[in-house]
Amino acid sequence: MANIAKEEAVSIPLKPFDENSKEEDYLALLEHVIATAKSRNGRIPTKSSSDIVDLLNSLPDEVPQSPSSPTSGFHWRTEEEIELDRQIGAAGELYAFEVLKRLNLPGFGLENWQSNIRPRVSVHPSYVGVEAWHSAESADITYDDSSGAFTNLLIGNGYLDSVIWKDQTPKYFFEVKTTTMECGTTIFLGRDQYDRMQRMKLTNRKSSEEVYCILRVFKIDTTDLDLKIYIDPAGMQEKAMERKSRVCG
Repeated sequence: MANIAKEEAVSIPLKPFDENSKEEDYLALLEHVIATAKSRNGRIPTKSSSDIVDLLNSLPDEVPQSPSSPTSGFHWRTEEEIELDRQIGAAGELYAFEVLKRLNLPGFGLENWQSNIRPRVSVHPSYVGVEAWHSAESADITYDDSSGAFTNLLIGNGYLDSVIWKDQTPKYFFEVKTTTMECGTTIFLGRDQYDRMQRMKLTNRKSSEEVYCILRVFKIDTTDLDLKIYIDPAGMQEKAMERKSRVCG
């Protein structure tokens, strides 16, 4: 496991990251990601009434047909396009990791970042030597909240009901979904990700030992870079559709 080097400032102007970007542009993007996370030290967004709207706009309606195939909107891509997506994805995971790291959660560290694409951030001096996660990947980032610290934080920020979740210590599975565009842009899920999201759907009025979350990182290459947290996205989607059905019916 690689050791994280001391953070060093890298002063490179930020510009949109696309297929014409070079390695120094990616380094600038990663520095922007880290600097933005540092500026929001120890804070996660509170739950907003707009979260469900953004989630419904972005989650697909259809089920992926195979473990490797994404949901609706897929088209054949070039190797260059695939690599660009992976670079953006790794940058988004870095942002999520940096935000979570600065919450000072007990036992949280690099070993919680369990993604196969994380080596792409090793071009940054703070992450030199970071290797791919060699075990089975269950989510991009996981956290066993044995102290209840993160659960209490989610309760305080309006994501979980204190009556149900007080003193609970679940394991969290974070799937990071990143875009250079708006938050409501379509989220692509592989079949394994979709199945895991559905399997971990929370039962109404009951706690669980496992909680699935989507961390939506958006506008990553702009000064409006931000993150939204969707706790139990399958449950959120189901409840919203039920409400919609009652209204329309």
